[in-house]
Amino acid sequence: ILSPNRSVIVTEHHGRIRPERLHWKPRLRRRIADLPGVTTSLRSFRWSHYRTLIDQLPLLYVLGHAGEAVEGPVRLVYEPPLSPAEQHFVPRCLPPGVELCPVEPGSLYRLERYLYASYLSWGGFGGLPRVYLDDFLRAFAPRRPRTRDRLVYVSRADAEKGRRVLNEDRLLTKLGPLGFERVVLEELTIPAQIDLFHDAACVVAPHGAGLA
Repeated sequence: ILSPNRSVIVTEHHGRIRPERLHWKPRLRRRIADLPGVTTSLRSFRWSHYRTLIDQLPLLYVLGHAGEAVEGPVRLVYEPPLSPAEQHFVPRCLPPGVELCPVEPGSLYRLERYLYASYLSWGGFGGLPRVYLDDFLRAFAPRRPRTRDRLVYVSRADAEKGRRVLNEDRLLTKLGPLGFERVVLEELTIPAQIDLFHDAACVVAPHGAGLA
């Protein structure tokens, strides 16, 4: 997002990045389309469960509690496609008056008004307010008691960017007799993942965003 004098307001990158590394100036030669009214954006690394849960879904909660600070309908722009996690959560989290609006990848848009909402997470380590977490669980947790009868080992054997346990076969020879089941989360739908952890008594996994 650029200001009228073309300084960088925000990028879809999480964290600090130097403006000169964004390579946005060549894009300014392209045709610019106007978006009237109030616009905000879905900012995240789209394929990360962690960024979806910790950053972008709480932003929708903030929009829903903005009250009189927001005048009229809000257009929520995003670059398609939505990830499987976004497809499951985002439509169910949209506040009244907020509409999903896909934009053309690589295109430029001039916004009449841009609504910038702050992240709810604390200090970059993923802490979220209890009031938000309670609201989220009411919306998405299974409406049944937890069985707490599953022992889960989360395998990252198919991960492209590390987090793999090199001696996983040997580890499973120890965990298997204790009753642990090996699970590859990428093979499960989002509702199936929710059910899995809802009923888990113990989870063993490599540290990382996969635990989100």
